[in-house]
Amino acid sequence: MSQSLRFAACQFPVTGEMDANLAYILRYTHRAAGEGSNGVQFPEASLPGYARLDFPSFSHFDWQKLPEHTETIVALAEHLKI
Repeated sequence: MSQSLRFAACQFPVTGEMDANLAYILRYTHRAAGEGSNGVQFPEASLPGYARLDFPSFSHFDWQKLPEHTETIVALAEHLKI
């Protein structure tokens, strides 16, 4: 018997606001799992945004928030088994 994998590819308006980006990522991860996806893909830098495009520079970047938000995403993915 063959098995198939189902992946969701998600895109949203990435900004320099990690909290807002995290909210999109969590929302779409829930949606992907609810629609039967085995995995979910987001664009590169979708959590922090792009330096000089979404925020001026890394001089005031919240480096502590990045791993904290990443751990939140990983925990949700583990919980949803996605």
